[in-house]
Amino acid sequence: MATTELGVGERWKAIEENLWLADMEEILRTKHFPVYVEGHGIYLRDSEGKEYIDGTSGNWCISLGHGNRKISKPVIGFTCTIL
Repeated sequence: MATTELGVGERWKAIEENLWLADMEEILRTKHFPVYVEGHGIYLRDSEGKEYIDGTSGNWCISLGHGNRKISKPVIGFTCTIL
């Protein structure tokens, strides 16, 4: 089902299940912080395989995306030439 077809309650449930901030209460209670090992687009994946929507990185990663090859390839090339 596409996001636009979800009702308001279903949208909030999807946000709560996927947004890192929604898990903050449990994280603080259990003191189990996710360790991010991968990012793609607006998503982060932790060491246990759970995916999160990255709502904390601001304009840089949201607008450009994690793992954006158009950005990382030139940066890697540049760093290799100066190091």
